[in-house]
Amino acid sequence: LGAPARMAVTSARAEYAAAGAQGGAAAAKAQAARASREQLEKDLAHTTVVSPMDGVITNIKAHVGDVTPVGTPLARVFDPSQLIIRFAVPREHRAAIAMGQRVELLVDGGRPIGATVTSISGAQEPPINFTVVEADIDDSKTPRADITVASVGRVRIADARGAKQ
Repeated sequence: LGAPARMAVTSARAEYAAAGAQGGAAAAKAQAARASREQLEKDLAHTTVVSPMDGVITNIKAHVGDVTPVGTPLARVFDPSQLIIRFAVPREHRAAIAMGQRVELLVDGGRPIGATVTSISGAQEPPINFTVVEADIDDSKTPRADITVASVGRVRIADARGAKQ
């Protein structure tokens, strides 16, 4: 009876030690999970999206549920007081456009809106054979109701003789 009892005590001690070790591992795992949760809560508190300026949001790149790295642009914001027009000039009219040249934008039903060419792409877009041009709109002379971000219209280009194309 003495030997089996000693073996039972030894076995019970081993089981107790193993349970203690498992408890310690579980406590460590619980502590790691708690620390992870606290860090995620801190990260969540810093997820406020701030624009560097007032404006109109366009070109949204991230949506609800998306996870993005810190510093990733989520959308594009346009300042409505700094509007530009971007338009395509066919190859046959490319020679009629120059930096600093005045152009007119005609938006549906509105009066002509003046702008000055600020950028001319050096490359032709081969599939459709045009050059992209940008012009700065005269914001001080254009009522806000006449044009908004994403307005669509036609551009008239004056040639060297002043004739409109």
